[in-house]
Amino acid sequence: MKETSAAKKPSGLEQVIGHPPPHVADAAPVQVSNLTVRFDGTTALEDVSFTIDVPQKVAVVGPNGAGKTTLLKVIAGIYPPTAGLVRVYGYGPVSHICIAYVPQRTQVDWRFPVSVADVVMMGRVKKVGPFRWPRKQDWAIVDQALERVGMSDLRQRHIGALSGGQQQRVFLARALAQEAEIVMLDEPLTGLDAPTQQVILSLLDGLMRDGVPSLVATHDLGLASEHFERALLLNHRLISEGRPDHVFTPENLQEAYQGSLHVVSGGPGSMVLADTHCEGEETQA
Repeated sequence: MKETSAAKKPSGLEQVIGHPPPHVADAAPVQVSNLTVRFDGTTALEDVSFTIDVPQKVAVVGPNGAGKTTLLKVIAGIYPPTAGLVRVYGYGPVSHICIAYVPQRTQVDWRFPVSVADVVMMGRVKKVGPFRWPRKQDWAIVDQALERVGMSDLRQRHIGALSGGQQQRVFLARALAQEAEIVMLDEPLTGLDAPTQQVILSLLDGLMRDGVPSLVATHDLGLASEHFERALLLNHRLISEGRPDHVFTPENLQEAYQGSLHVVSGGPGSMVLADTHCEGEETQA
C-alpha cells in the first residue's frame, strides 16, 4: 500500500466507509511522539516517544497498571491521546485498517455465538465493504489463514470451546485475513504452557519475515529477553527501549518496578525474581 510520493489525505467519506488511506512514502510503521494519556485526571502515559521503522517483534514490558494496554489501544485508535502524536505509516491510527489489535482474553466475551471461521472473517469486514457479503475470494483468504495457524480442522467450532492457545491462534488468523501490516497483542502468552507459547511466537516470527512488525504486551521478562528483538520498558513513562539485554538492567528494572521486583546480580548476568504484582488484567493502563 506504500506510495512512491506523499499520500493524499483521505476524505471524510472515505474514512467513514472504510477506504484506507495510502501510506506516506518512507513513513515508519509506528511513530509515537511525546504521547501523554490521562483518564479523569490520572496519568496513564506521560511523554512517551519511540519509532518502529523495521519489521521486528517488540515486547512492551512493565508492571501491572504501567500503561501497556493504554499504549496499544492508542496506537490502535481505540483511545485518543491527551497530548502528543501517534502516526501509523504517516497517518493517525483511526484512519487505518492495517492494524490488527488482539485484546487480553479476559476482555473478550467468549459466549458470543460465533464460529472460528466467522471470527477470522471479521478481519475481512473493511476489505469486503459495507452492506456486502463475503465473496469466494474472501473465504479462500480465511481458509488460508486458518491453515497457516493450524486451525483448519476447527473452523466450525464455537470460539468459546477452544483452549486459550487455540483462541490466540484464531485471532492471529484474523490478523492474517485482515492482511494487517501491524499486529498488536495484549498479554497473549499469559496462562499458556511453554509449547503453546512457542507456537504463538513462531507465528509472530512468520509475520516478521513477511514484513509485519508486532507489539506484544507481556509481564514475562524471560520470554521478552529470549524471543524479542526489541523491548519497551514502561511505567507510565518510557524508562528504556532497545535490545532486551540493554533494557533489562538491574537499574532500569528497579526504576520500572519500584520494589515489585527483587533483582539479584550474579556475575555477568542477573536473576530477576518477580512478585504477583505483574499478574492480572490491566484496565485503563
